[in-house]
Amino acid sequence: YKFENFVEFIQFRSFAAVFLAIFPHFHRFFTAEMDQGHPIEDKQPKEKKFGGIDGPNSQYVKLVSSDAHEFIIKRELALTSGTIRAMLSGPGVYAENESNIVYFREIPSHVLQKVCQYFAYKVRYTHAATEIPEFPIPPEVALELLMAANFLDC
Repeated sequence: YKFENFVEFIQFRSFAAVFLAIFPHFHRFFTAEMDQGHPIEDKQPKEKKFGGIDGPNSQYVKLVSSDAHEFIIKRELALTSGTIRAMLSGPGVYAENESNIVYFREIPSHVLQKVCQYFAYKVRYTHAATEIPEFPIPPEVALELLMAANFLDC
């Protein structure tokens, strides 16, 4: 359909927006592009990829503290730790390699939270051209954090 003027086009777009709000399943009729007279919807739809913690190429991993708090962080951040990297990238020796869930029986949640913050800090400021701010460490968790950092190799 060819529109006679811009006002007609805007009126159609307004109608389409209202119609789609009421009948969302008709979206494909308003958005299908034509390819040699056939709607693109006849072609194979592209598979959408979403993040998750399943599979070897997942975008996220779950870290579980000794007091059962779960921290879901980006895989890229978790790989800052040499220990976690070995667990997730190993040749199938570790169960964590399949599930992307790492349990820490000796690291409490208040320490693991700070470790996760450090992972983000390290990824953010490694090779940064800007001035690197000091990473804040509360004195009351300093010793536990040192022990966790030693274990995690980060």
